[in-house]
Amino acid sequence: SSPTPRKGWKALFVSPSSVAQVHDLCRRADAGAEKRVAVVCHWGVIQALTDVDAENCDVIALLFSPAAGVVDQRWGPQRRAAAERGWAWEVLGPFAARDAARIPLLEVTK
Repeated sequence: SSPTPRKGWKALFVSPSSVAQVHDLCRRADAGAEKRVAVVCHWGVIQALTDVDAENCDVIALLFSPAAGVVDQRWGPQRRAAAERGWAWEVLGPFAARDAARIPLLEVTK
């Protein structure tokens, strides 16, 4: 069996650890594309995107929405860069990848 994104979710195979890659995610949201993104990656990337502690290969979800114009200075540079481009995201997770069947944004196919 393998986990795949549920309908309405997009799995992007990016490593958004740099501000430039965050700009790409925001550009996609600007274009009306992915606003619900499932991310599985290195713990450091998850921490940079979300300011949440996670393990390697944990799953998080980013739910993009227009930013309220407020940039929280406690956020890391990636989240601040997104807010400056007009986007914010709510974070779901982290979820352990081994628990794929219980992760709300994934469905397990056989």
